[in-house]
Amino acid sequence: MRSGVLIAEILLVLCLIAFTGHAQDIQFEEWVRFAESREAGVLKEWVRGVAGDLLGEQRCGRPLPVRAPSFFGRFGIFITIVKGRAVRGCYGAFDHRSDDLETVLQEYIVGALRNDMRHNPLDVGEFEDARVIITIADRGFPVDDLQLLDLSRFGVTLVSAGGGSVIYVPAEIRSASYLDSVVKTLRPVQVNAFRAVTID
Repeated sequence: MRSGVLIAEILLVLCLIAFTGHAQDIQFEEWVRFAESREAGVLKEWVRGVAGDLLGEQRCGRPLPVRAPSFFGRFGIFITIVKGRAVRGCYGAFDHRSDDLETVLQEYIVGALRNDMRHNPLDVGEFEDARVIITIADRGFPVDDLQLLDLSRFGVTLVSAGGGSVIYVPAEIRSASYLDSVVKTLRPVQVNAFRAVTID
């Protein structure tokens, strides 16, 4: 009798895992559709406006003008600033301190402008022709061969022996050879890839 109960419990767990994965796929597709919509352009302009206000040391008073798909507990969000061909800041996380998208975006815009120690921060005089890119990131999965990834649709997390990690969203990855050089330099013990939706 106990073995029958155990089998039923295992089947239930497997069904829940499959259902959760399917729900995650549906929610990711909502972001894919959103990225192709008019609202994505409105969101991008709002993010750009907030970044410009912050560079001018003003506080943005404009509320978020669109309703976006859900993200909290499901997807990472990253803001990348690119000037010419050079990344000048990228900031974000997979787990957020707030479930309010406006609050999260404002925090990560500040981080991309001022807190990414890998890049020289942008100043107000450089902002006019800079690109501000939003990335929505799915949870990662281990990969053995980065050459098999479409780097326009996948980002990479490199995990060090000490447990620290460095995240590269598609907007940061200039080429497969650039990513190879990063991997050779950092020598990660684990490489994870994640699906990404880019709003650019």
